Amino acid sequence: MKNLAEQAVGLLVANNFKTASVFSKYQIDFCCGGKKTLIEACIQKGINVNEVINDLNLLSKTNNDVMPFNEMSSSDLISYIIIHHHFYTKQHMPIILEHLQKVAFKHGEKFTYMPKVAQLFEALHVDMLQHMHKEETILFPAIKELAQQKTVDVYNSSNFILQIIENMEAEHTTAGDMLASIKELTNNFTPPEEACTTFRISLQELQDFETNLHQHVHLENNILFNRVSEGSLSLND
Repeated sequence: MKNLAEQAVGLLVANNFKTASVFSKYQIDFCCGGKKTLIEACIQKGINVNEVINDLNLLSKTNNDVMPFNEMSSSDLISYIIIHHHFYTKQHMPIILEHLQKVAFKHGEKFTYMPKVAQLFEALHVDMLQHMHKEETILFPAIKELAQQKTVDVYNSSNFILQIIENMEAEHTTAGDMLASIKELTNNFTPPEEACTTFRISLQELQDFETNLHQHVHLENNILFNRVSEGSLSLND
């Protein structure tokens, strides 16, 4: 079996679409230049192939074990959300958007729904960045402080936080609705038979993003936010 350096870039992406994010990071063409081996593509770009291989290997080390979210402290749960969901969203949304815009530009006349998909995802990207910023700078610190009973008087018990949570949950619903519209437009992220590599990859990326977003919202709405509304933060921290 060939090692990674000797495998064609297009084949690597075909076998695992998540590798597209690595190749996009290094601006390696996995579509039209997909027949080049990884070492050939890296030499052409003047990139250290070992750095790319290290990034590719990290993809295979993702921990898929079930996490004991309900047993986590609120502080640990917040850290998990930021690392595994906020970071993922910030890292992957620009890449997905770039792919969707490329498809919309090249194939929008034939597949007329793709410009709308790109437009919706661009709006979702903007909304998610603002949403996560509010969580990271206002809501999450307030929840941590409330759990430690440091700022109860400042925030008038938990009313201040509950109001923010209500807004965050409404934004979750809006994000879910936008992604549902994208899913409907793309027939459940199904590529047409004649779709190019980038077209197929972008839809697979959208499906993966949906999975991540669903867990993201679940951890916040059903576990973290629930603790605040039920007044059980002190029991978990």
